[in-house]
Amino acid sequence: VLGGAVEEAVFRSMARRSPDANYIGASVVYLVAILPATAVVLSLLILLCQFSPFGIAPAVWAIAVLSTLILAVANSLILPIVRAKDDLVKYTVMSVSLLVASVGSRVVFVLIVQWGVFGWVLADLVTAFVGLLYLPLIRGQWRRPDKSDFRALLRFTTPIMPHRVAFWALSSLARPLVALYVTLGAVGVYSLAANIAAIATLILAELNRAFLLNYALEEKNERLAHTGRLVRIQIAAAFIIGPGIAFAYTMVEPLVIGSEYSGSAELAAALCIGQVAYGLYLVPMNYIVQTLGVPKWSSIASSLGAVTVFLGITVLAPVIGIWGAVVSTNLGYLVMAVAAWFLLHRQRSPIRLRRLRPPGAILALSIGCCLVLSVGAFLPLSLGTWILGAIGLSLGAAVIFRLWRHDHGQPVVP
Repeated sequence: VLGGAVEEAVFRSMARRSPDANYIGASVVYLVAILPATAVVLSLLILLCQFSPFGIAPAVWAIAVLSTLILAVANSLILPIVRAKDDLVKYTVMSVSLLVASVGSRVVFVLIVQWGVFGWVLADLVTAFVGLLYLPLIRGQWRRPDKSDFRALLRFTTPIMPHRVAFWALSSLARPLVALYVTLGAVGVYSLAANIAAIATLILAELNRAFLLNYALEEKNERLAHTGRLVRIQIAAAFIIGPGIAFAYTMVEPLVIGSEYSGSAELAAALCIGQVAYGLYLVPMNYIVQTLGVPKWSSIASSLGAVTVFLGITVLAPVIGIWGAVVSTNLGYLVMAVAAWFLLHRQRSPIRLRRLRPPGAILALSIGCCLVLSVGAFLPLSLGTWILGAIGLSLGAAVIFRLWRHDHGQPVVP
């Protein structure tokens, strides 16, 4: 929440080499000096006051706060700068080293030394300090900020913070809320299903991150020279990836999941299909924040989605149990997608929605693939399921072929 909003400003400023405001200089001071100093002070206060809510030891809280705020240097400053420079080698090396540090230190502290929760947060701290080793990568990329730069950064990031809070609430608070209305066993099955759906979320988010530089470089005109082709890919992926994950999990669930998680396949299928709306939501938000540079609208769609989820769970969970959480979550993502496209439509810009629609054949094949895989995901494993899977794969291959054929040798404008 504290670093993510700054990440958007850093990435857009670095990608466009914008001289309007020294976002990067102000962000360096905030993320490298102010936030870590705040983390140290808060951690010392936690230890001195023996702050231990929920029965968690003060040392665990202190290390968790320290590691989280220091890790923002890598996640919200260094990685966005390297990504905006399109330096794939350095970005990959840094990302992989952070992953190795995170997993490796957890293996040592949690599995080998068996320090439990303390070992887990200590692994986060190790990862955070590994991220600091890459600070030389941003040398020469910023200049000393003045008061106006901090004011400009605050104006850009303040509207994005509610958006980050809404997404955090959407992903983290739904399960504790639904636990008020159903058994903990049902929550466990739902958690497994939600983790499967998170695979689709991760793939769509990483695909979007790969294209983000193009959105940041896009000009405010009708040509869409940087993103015309990418929008077609993202919309096709939105219709295919979620249902594809749902179908794949339906196929393997009887083989790898125990009977105590019975019913997770149907829940996971429904949640994965709901990721179609999440994939469609990303496109207009990229244009609003990165291309048009209007972050003040970014929190509206996500806040509406979060409110929809929480109200839905409160109303539906007492009536239909755990399926109330599934329906509410999918409805929340749908509200987010509709609101985001509406907000883009309302912007006074040359970007027109008709130019963002994929060609009819690509759209029809993508929707067809989505429907076939969605139906197959809810059927018991049988010969019919395999047939539907083959049809779905064929339609997906047809989408890829049409995307390649449409782009190969064609003008950029969709």
